[in-house]
Amino acid sequence: MGKLGGHKDAVRYMGWLVDLRFKQQHKMGDNAKNVSPLHIRELAHVAKVAEEEDRVSMLPELAKQVQALLEKITSTLKSEPEVWDVFAGFNEILGRYKDVMDTRMRQFRAASSDVNWMKDEAKIKTVLDAASALLDSVNFKESSSSDFYQVKSLLQSTARRMESLEDGMEMSHVQRLNAMVTQLDELAQSKF
Repeated sequence: MGKLGGHKDAVRYMGWLVDLRFKQQHKMGDNAKNVSPLHIRELAHVAKVAEEEDRVSMLPELAKQVQALLEKITSTLKSEPEVWDVFAGFNEILGRYKDVMDTRMRQFRAASSDVNWMKDEAKIKTVLDAASALLDSVNFKESSSSDFYQVKSLLQSTARRMESLEDGMEMSHVQRLNAMVTQLDELAQSKF
């Protein structure tokens, strides 16, 4: 079966573990959200490694299994930006650039969904990193003018929310988001 067969089994076992974790979470509540993004990231790269090592026809099946696993995980951990980051990386590896933008959008929304994210410097960094990754995702050829508009609107509304904070949001964060909007405008002008 070779190296790829071992990866295929690993994906299947990870899927079973996620199913068990999901069932257990319903019994335990929110205390069960401990799936490690690092382990998931390693699993997402299995398809790429398998393709480089074996170059066999089993890759599409393996990619489907990894995708199904990532879909299970993201359906359980919708508000975890790290998980969406891994899924976006997986889509990028497979050249699914339209899906990259969708998962980057979900990553950004997950990062900014915490009501107190603007009061925590680490969470602000996570939101800004997700915004940067989202901006990068619209650079692909498949992006449409509506994709640009959607990303621009999301970044602008987040910048406005940050500016309106009475606690004195550090202006460099707002400036970074506004610079991304400007960069997005320049990309759109060069593309359309």
